[in-house]
Amino acid sequence: MKRLLPLLAVLTLLVPATAGAAPIDDLELLGREQINPRLTELTFETPAIDGPIGVRVLLPRGYDRPANRDRDYPSLYLLHGAGYDQRGWTEEGDAQAIIGDAKLIVVMPAGGGNGYYSDWHNAGAGGPPAYETFHIRQVLPYVDRSYRTDARRSRRAIAGFSMAGLGALSYAARNPDLFVAAASFSGAVDTNYPPFIPIGEGSSVFDGGPYAAIWGPRLSEEVRWRAHNPWDLAESLRGTYLELRTGNGLGGGEFGGPPFDAIEYGVHEMNISLDRRLDELGIEHVYEDYGPGAHEFPYYSASLRKTLPGLLSTLADSPPRLPRFTYRAVEPRYRVGGYKVAIERPALEFSQLEADRDGRRFTLTGSGEAIVQTPPTLRPNTTHRVLITTAESESERMIRSDRRGRLLIDAPLGAGNRFQQHTLAALAAGTREQTVEVVVSSLSPQH
Repeated sequence: MKRLLPLLAVLTLLVPATAGAAPIDDLELLGREQINPRLTELTFETPAIDGPIGVRVLLPRGYDRPANRDRDYPSLYLLHGAGYDQRGWTEEGDAQAIIGDAKLIVVMPAGGGNGYYSDWHNAGAGGPPAYETFHIRQVLPYVDRSYRTDARRSRRAIAGFSMAGLGALSYAARNPDLFVAAASFSGAVDTNYPPFIPIGEGSSVFDGGPYAAIWGPRLSEEVRWRAHNPWDLAESLRGTYLELRTGNGLGGGEFGGPPFDAIEYGVHEMNISLDRRLDELGIEHVYEDYGPGAHEFPYYSASLRKTLPGLLSTLADSPPRLPRFTYRAVEPRYRVGGYKVAIERPALEFSQLEADRDGRRFTLTGSGEAIVQTPPTLRPNTTHRVLITTAESESERMIRSDRRGRLLIDAPLGAGNRFQQHTLAALAAGTREQTVEVVVSSLSPQH
């Protein structure tokens, strides 16, 4: 039991895998500007970001009417691409007109000119900037506290274009308890696409940082790139309503553009890759390749118009969650679906949790010493038979649930790998992983 004490301590402090150092209490509202009767721009200060940063909030028509003051609304987080900020969707993308009379609160946060919706690695120093921390741990709870949102996952969606196509799908995959729907318009949704690598490494320079500061150099930090890449995280998107829309970069599109747009051609290849990946995994999604078209706002706006009905339908009548989910992460600790996972291992690598939401069956794949806390779904203070199976062994334990009906289960994953996954050293040595399956059954009352 001694070797598990550090992991038990971690579980008592566990926060979401994407969390950085700054919770919502570190968020300070500096100013509020009323752009028009429905549109407000908020300016914040936070340790997660260097300098003030803006967020636009579009309220539904009639939000302030007395008859609607007891009404809660679904929310859509609408993210911008490279070169834009919180103003892009309303000043150039015609978002307010597109949303129209939809009963929807739309949140449009700034995400850096080339920030890629990530907490930057910064050669191990971390953020600022920490865009994911700002958006997920600060803006989202601020909006839920300050406006009449329905804060359930089933009533929250996210979408974005270009860089923010990655951001929307990455946020949805990395935080599957938060978003029921996600959409990408001409999104950079597979960073494994070789021509993107120099763009991904150089983007931090255009956002005011040093070279390769976002995820690190690809050669030595590939696993950090994959940790935010929708293609690699696709299994975590199962049960999320998904739409992907892209052009192919050729001239002659509905809204004009150059004879050939290399950026749109590149994201087109990325979208083909993700579409195939989702098909391989049997994950339902809407995919539209609309042919000729450029990497320009009229095409993103048209995609939002076409996608909005599916988002609204999902938000209005979201189907129940799948009884079983899959979650992939490189972080050594995370919480998802009511589970908490902490893994002690020498090097950064993926682990994967496949679990029943009732807490009675899960498999965990990876390496190292792991401990899993199940959701609070069992009878409190009762003893349960737990069958733990690996490729080499099978054991049975009696474990007592805590006062909230949770179990703490040691999940042996074998010796941890010495080298960070996807490095040259790891390729030479091989990355070993083990799967442990856990099945929980209740004992008869006399036990």
